[in-house]
Amino acid sequence: MKLRLLTLLIFSILFACGPSITFEVPQPPSSNSLNRFPKKLLGHYISENQLSYLTISKNQVLKTYDYDIKLDRDSLDEEYTIKGDSLIEKATGIKQFIKVAGDNIVAHINQVDTLFSLSSKNILKKFRGHYFLNTEYEDGWSVTKLSFSKGILTFGEINNKEDLDDLSKIVESDLDTVIYNLKVTRKQFKKFVKEGGFREEEIYYRTKNRFN
Repeated sequence: MKLRLLTLLIFSILFACGPSITFEVPQPPSSNSLNRFPKKLLGHYISENQLSYLTISKNQVLKTYDYDIKLDRDSLDEEYTIKGDSLIEKATGIKQFIKVAGDNIVAHINQVDTLFSLSSKNILKKFRGHYFLNTEYEDGWSVTKLSFSKGILTFGEINNKEDLDDLSKIVESDLDTVIYNLKVTRKQFKKFVKEGGFREEEIYYRTKNRFN
């Protein structure tokens, strides 16, 4: 991989593309919105792969990326130069801190991203023991299922083919990877959750640090 692609790689990790499946209204329909995250969820979590951390406060979810990217020094593109502990893009002068270790170049990633912040465009609901994070996009509402049990926090997304197949049956329409905006009833959404929807999961473990 050429080092000139490093920035693109970082942005692809931090800022994923928009959802392929959205809903016309926040889910589940006819459920009241919560004005804060419940006390039992508040605190700090570390990802299963130990590359990121979550902080849940009463009104938002923050994700901190903290890891190294290691590349061969020979992959350095001519558009860049190394001076001391900096990788410098010649055309713009933009610098990025790096470590040079033998034949390797190591870039440390430390970035905080707001995943969810309660507002009119970020609505939190509870349904069947799960929490649903609804975020408004131009084409509709994306929905993430948040589950918590015995110190394990799970985020579930709808990007899995099995999820698409289940939704196809429920809404009686053929779905593929094209962007869709769906209208579902509360009963249909309940069935989707009951049948194990939101299969694409990201797992976090609670750390000892907790707060109210």
